[in-house]
Order: sequence, then structure tokens, then C-alpha cells
Amino acid sequence: MEVFEVDFRYVGPKHLKEVKKPLPGSGIDQWGIYTDEGSTDILIENNLSYRCNSSPFHQHYGKDNIIQNNIFAFGEESAIQRTKIEPHCSFIFKNNIVYLEQGTILGGNFQKPAAFFEKNLYYSPKRRCLDFGGRTFTEWKKLGQDKGSIIADPKFVNPKKWDFRLRKSSPAFKIGFKEIDFSKVGPRSV
Repeated sequence: MEVFEVDFRYVGPKHLKEVKKPLPGSGIDQWGIYTDEGSTDILIENNLSYRCNSSPFHQHYGKDNIIQNNIFAFGEESAIQRTKIEPHCSFIFKNNIVYLEQGTILGGNFQKPAAFFEKNLYYSPKRRCLDFGGRTFTEWKKLGQDKGSIIADPKFVNPKKWDFRLRKSSPAFKIGFKEIDFSKVGPRSV
């Protein structure tokens, strides 16, 4: 028997996405945003994806997807996951905020990157050294990844109570992040 808790998440300026969230201990993988089976040329922006027992973002396989200006937080296994190594650019990941307390930044297959990362902000209040697919941030950057990216507290108002608004002093603005208007998040009349 599958047991789910139904939630609604913001997927774009005019869209709602129903997320069936497995209850703790259900043994079901959960990803917040999941591009599947050859997803190509998709723009994923201005989303908040959090509290996933697997990863807030997962790309199975695809080509030239752009993931920008999103907040990915509280993934239990990893923040960003990719299943398949591909000979082309899987995705471009830029101007995002990644916030985690456990797990790794990168999960799955990142031995051969074939995805490009730049101008992101990464942070964990509980970890000094973040794991980028078995590499330190410095080793990851030596592969040509995450130019202009930083590790810093994004200064959310209260992430423990799911308040991901940014304080005016947030370093996220330095990487080009544009604040998401959370007043339009969740179920509403259209």
C-alpha cells in the first residue's frame, strides 16, 4: 500500500504542481523537480524545492536544460542528482541557492561532469566541507565548474520554519539570484 501526503509547490509564475510526498519511512524515493527520459531544452526557474527524502532536483537524462534562479533545500541524500552520463551537455545549473543539512551536493553520476555549473550559492549550517560528487569544492572548481560560485549563508529569514525569503544582506544577490515572490506560491484561484 502506498501512503502519501499531498502538497502543492510553486513551479513557475502561473503554475501549480501537486507533489505526492511519501510519508517518512515509506521507502519511496522522492525528488522535488525531476526531468525524465530525454527531457530537452527545458527552462526550470524561480522554484522552491525542499524537504525531499532523495533530491530536490534530479535529471534522469536529457539535453541542454537550464536550471536557474531556484532554491533547493533539505534534500536528504543529495541536493542535485543526475542518473546518466551523456556525451552532450545534460544541463546548465546557474544562479541557484543550495541549502542542506545532510547528504551531498551532488549525487549520482558526476564522474564526467557534462553539466555546467556557475554562479551558485551553496551552504550547510552543519558541515564545514561540502561533498561535490566525492570532491571538495576546490577540486570541483579545478574541473572548470562553478565559476563565480560561493559557499556562504544565504541568510534566509527562517529556513527551519520553511521561510526562504532572503534578508537584504544576503550574498545570494552577488551571484545574480533574483528573489522569488513567495506571495504567489501555493494553491490559489487563477
